[in-house]
Amino acid sequence: MSNKPDYNTLIKRLERAEAVIEAIQCGEIDAVVLKEQVSLIRPEAELRQTEADLEANRLNFQILFDSIEDFLFIITTDGIIRHFNPMVEKILGYDYDTLKDNHIKLLAPESGNSFSISVPLKFPECFITKGHKIIHVETRMTRGMWSGEEVYFCLSRDVTERKTYESELNRLNKELQLLNEQLEQRVKDRTHELNEARKQAESANQAKTEFLANMSHELRTPLNGILGYTQILLRDSALTDKQHNSLLVMQQSGEHLLMLINDILDFSKIEAQKMELHSEVIFLDDFLDNVYEIIHIRAANKGIGFSFNKAPDLPEAIFADDKRLRQILLNLLGNAVKFTPKGNVTFEITRKNKSICFTVNDTGVGISKAHQKEIFQSFRQIDSHISRTEGTGLGLAISKRLIHMMNSELHLTSEPDKGSTFWFCIAFEEVDRKRSKAIEKITISLSPMAGRPFKILIVDDEPNNRMMLKDMLLPFGFQLFEAVDGADALEKAVECLPHVILLDFVMPRMNGYDTCRQIRNIPLLKNTIVIAVTANVTPESTKKCYDVTCNDVLSKPVQMNDLLTRLVDYLKIETDVTNKINTIDDPPTDLTPPSIDELEMLHQFAIKGDILRIKKQAKKLIGDAQTKQFGNKLHALAIAFNINEIKELIGGYLDG
Repeated sequence: MSNKPDYNTLIKRLERAEAVIEAIQCGEIDAVVLKEQVSLIRPEAELRQTEADLEANRLNFQILFDSIEDFLFIITTDGIIRHFNPMVEKILGYDYDTLKDNHIKLLAPESGNSFSISVPLKFPECFITKGHKIIHVETRMTRGMWSGEEVYFCLSRDVTERKTYESELNRLNKELQLLNEQLEQRVKDRTHELNEARKQAESANQAKTEFLANMSHELRTPLNGILGYTQILLRDSALTDKQHNSLLVMQQSGEHLLMLINDILDFSKIEAQKMELHSEVIFLDDFLDNVYEIIHIRAANKGIGFSFNKAPDLPEAIFADDKRLRQILLNLLGNAVKFTPKGNVTFEITRKNKSICFTVNDTGVGISKAHQKEIFQSFRQIDSHISRTEGTGLGLAISKRLIHMMNSELHLTSEPDKGSTFWFCIAFEEVDRKRSKAIEKITISLSPMAGRPFKILIVDDEPNNRMMLKDMLLPFGFQLFEAVDGADALEKAVECLPHVILLDFVMPRMNGYDTCRQIRNIPLLKNTIVIAVTANVTPESTKKCYDVTCNDVLSKPVQMNDLLTRLVDYLKIETDVTNKINTIDDPPTDLTPPSIDELEMLHQFAIKGDILRIKKQAKKLIGDAQTKQFGNKLHALAIAFNINEIKELIGGYLDG
């Protein structure tokens, strides 16, 4: 028979054990009684094993408790310390008896506000050591039982270093925030200052622009008369050579003054970033010959040599800004002549890959390396004597910026007393030969009665300007009428119903803009051709002219050929048109040329632009009855400085 207890016996033991456990929890049985009771329900051997297990568990718990490197407290629900690990004594410096059964607030700093006696209990956020050092902690509280008492197991970790870092980080963040706020304020202040400075600069720039526009208008008005009458007088075939040359000097001087005015206006546009390039077809051979003729005269008057070399493989025509390219070359060549007291100036045009290279070389005063950068600055000239007498000091600055706008750079090599070389290369769009001939310029000639069917109303408050325009147009038979301002123009226009109105735009009482608007509102005049004639040549002014529906714009000083070309175009006047392409290869049949040797000599003179020798040779030919007509034709062309037609005249016989 088995000694194992039966089921009922086990049930009874279990019930008695549960009763004992309940009595222990309620404090109704002390340890001695507990031992006796346990012995009643367990065998002796089992009891000893249980005691051994309990002791082992206690030791393990104590080892674990003592080995924890954080602070470990067992406190009651109202904050009384029941137990703690050795780390508390080691770090905080308090012995066991001091803390045992004392309130946890003993460890909280007196000045701290982080601790309060409350329900539920709030554990301190920092401890104060016996040596009065503050240690910040983070605590994890777990509710449980200890020796029959409800307690909190509190595990506190030292976070002083982290708190120090956080405090420092917070301080730095606050400083950074303060710096950011200060920086934002400084940026706002600086932005405000820059906006104010920009407004002042724009205001000053606008004032400068208006001043330059007004000065340009005031200077162009008298120049209009000077250059206008020079053009009229140069058409007089009865002029002597001396008279003709004197008029040419007047014309060149006026054009030089006009160039200085344009330089200042151009520089103002470049500074304001309002300069634009306007490309058109340029017939390179004629263009370069024209530049050569202008500079050759200056060099001849100064008594220095001027060589002109063109590569044979240059394109016939290119697409470029005629005005600006001409301006660059005249500036460079003009400076070369101006700063060369004796010697030679050489103008060379070559082709390099897809670019055309322009080189200006002189044997003049030269420029030291120390000054080579300065000469490209505005209003700077190295030779102080010359700068007092000629130029604005803007030519090179403008040329450099214009070349930059053409996607190239202006280069310089120079030595003092040996001369200078300026050069630049630009990749122009080439125009094919067929297209070039299709758009070749034509020479227009008006007969004395060509304008008779047409009425032209000249509107300008300056009597001299009206008189000059009248004298330009009278030889061609136009019916001319005058008006002194806008209001007068409206009355005269309704009376005479002109085909064309030449309208000045700066006038008292009613300016040209308002006048043009009112003209368009009058049914009888709404289709009348209105050409603005203005000394204000800024892009803004030109745009305003077109905005009020002007058909075209002419700038003062008025170029006679430009005026006549527009009248021919708008009025469809029949003219004697000579197409250069069709006549270059065909020599005149009614002229007897000189010998081939003389033609070759004249051709060389023409290539060099030597007008004086051409005139001298022409007079010899006039003295010969056989070549008299040829000599007269050649002499007339030489007086007019028409190098291109001289070349065509001579070339026609040489090629034939």
